[in-house]
Amino acid sequence: MNVRFLFALLFLTATARAEEPAPVRVVVAADGPPGALLEQRSTDGGVWSRVCALPCEGVVTSAPWARHRIVLGRNDVPFTVRAPSGAHANVTYTEGARGARTALVISGSVIAGIGLVLLAAGVGLGLAERDPAPDRERSPGSHAPAILAGTGFGAMATGGILAFTGLVLGRSRVSVSF
Repeated sequence: MNVRFLFALLFLTATARAEEPAPVRVVVAADGPPGALLEQRSTDGGVWSRVCALPCEGVVTSAPWARHRIVLGRNDVPFTVRAPSGAHANVTYTEGARGARTALVISGSVIAGIGLVLLAAGVGLGLAERDPAPDRERSPGSHAPAILAGTGFGAMATGGILAFTGLVLGRSRVSVSF
């Protein structure tokens, strides 16, 4: 009886392995700046292997059996190719504007820093006017601290938006079409 059980288990395991679909191969036409590399690796954690140097045409294994990326210098952009067997995919790599990205992030950070200083100065002045010294008279209706703090807050928000825009819009992108 134990022999029959082991035989049945072995038969079911062999049947399950036979039903696994084979990896799908896809022809890819990759376009982008010269020097960029199209690479792939298996999803089981294998080593990245070079498919071709852009612009090029090559054959890749479709997802979920493989992962893909385009490498240019220290910048790598991951993407996936999901297609039926024998399909032809067009991959386009668009490099982000590094100069604009850097300028937006730096200028946004500087403006946010200036805004923080203005905000702190406005709050400090407001607290100083709230509890005046006995020998000093308080001027009624002075809105300078509130205006200074509001300007600082606005500058911080503007700087944050500029820095975030630089981080998001300056990225390199890969688009896949069939």
